[in-house]
Amino acid sequence: MELHGEVPRTHRFMRTVRRSNTSLPAQVNQMVAEKIAIEFKFPWTMMPLESSGEWIDLLKNSLPESDPLFGKDIFVSGRHETKQLLLVDNDTDESYAIVSIEADPKTRTYSCATVQLICSRAELARQLQQDHKEALSQLTTNG
Repeated sequence: MELHGEVPRTHRFMRTVRRSNTSLPAQVNQMVAEKIAIEFKFPWTMMPLESSGEWIDLLKNSLPESDPLFGKDIFVSGRHETKQLLLVDNDTDESYAIVSIEADPKTRTYSCATVQLICSRAELARQLQQDHKEALSQLTTNG
């Protein structure tokens, strides 16, 4: 399984986040239910659905018990094109994580570890945008 892609791409998907709280005014509940767009721009790209099952299995079998994602219902939604990182949706608590992955060619095994927890969809959108700006900056500096 190769983590690095060939060409920087931009992908976008929408997901409605609904968390109802009857103690909040209706206007606030409406704002919470807004669609938050997640835009995958270089260096992140969406994980093809055809291969996401393999990555989910790999992570579930490689995460140590001490990892915050261990035993959770997860979905691998993206990959970093220049680093060995995966973007993981934690469907158990509706959060996200960036997970490092390292292959050991001698044993043909992988080691994985959560390197960043992301608590909200809005925070994820900001993180992906920040990573995009930093990657573009490095390209212009090194190019």
